[in-house]
Amino acid sequence: KALVQILRPQVLLRGDCAFKVYELGCTMYFIQNGCMQMVGAADAAGTHGEIIYCTLMAGSYFGELAMLTSQWRTATARAGSDCILFYMTTSDFELVIKDHPKYYDEILDKAMERLENTLRSNASAEVQMQQIEKNRALREDILRNKQSKGLGTNDSSMLPGDASDGGADGAADGGAAGG
Repeated sequence: KALVQILRPQVLLRGDCAFKVYELGCTMYFIQNGCMQMVGAADAAGTHGEIIYCTLMAGSYFGELAMLTSQWRTATARAGSDCILFYMTTSDFELVIKDHPKYYDEILDKAMERLENTLRSNASAEVQMQQIEKNRALREDILRNKQSKGLGTNDSSMLPGDASDGGADGAADGGAAGG
């Protein structure tokens, strides 16, 4: 009951952000209606689109880890649909925790679980990105070798496994070259 009394409503339309990556975390959010997506850049430069880390539905909460640790946000929280959220600030949270310490343990346990899942997911994504880079380098090596032998044009789209050729050479195995 104490927690509900301090929550403040916030309405987001699809595409609106509750917070953006690298903002200081001073609020956490609870989703009443709608869905929120945690998104980030697909690469460090932000030039290859974005990755949706997860989609949270009604009944979920987010932003707690950055709020609890006073750290910078590691993702952008974007509304995947029209949403009704409730939020609280760090000072609101501290007031509630003073009288109800069990909330702190529950939220901290969930935050640590999410952090561990994120770290596992990031490791998996990093491996995938490394494989994509290896495949790209392999295609470039094949093209250079082909050109040095005078066996083709400069068109790299004709290489096996390239999504632009419309073939299934690389589709079944994610574009990985055999070897």
